[in-house]
Amino acid sequence: MISACQLTPPDVEVCVDVGDGAFCQYTLSDYDRLIPEEIWRNMQTGRFSMDAAAFGEYQKFVESACEHTKCSKKERRVQKKVLKKMERMNEIL
Repeated sequence: MISACQLTPPDVEVCVDVGDGAFCQYTLSDYDRLIPEEIWRNMQTGRFSMDAAAFGEYQKFVESACEHTKCSKKERRVQKKVLKKMERMNEIL
């Protein structure tokens, strides 16, 4: 069985619709961007999305991952970075 902290989340772009476009950021990288409405309209077709409750469940999973296994300092730093970005996205919602 693989422990939770051995599973590093992927560095993927997550976007939230902000009415006149979208705000996007990567889960691990320090990169974000605003996408204008006319471009976002075409991009969002076929994209996966989740509601705020599902997003909260994913966030709880990340928060509890290292509580159930012994994580290294590096793994805890990655966990904190992901949570910080998730909180930022949640504030935009």
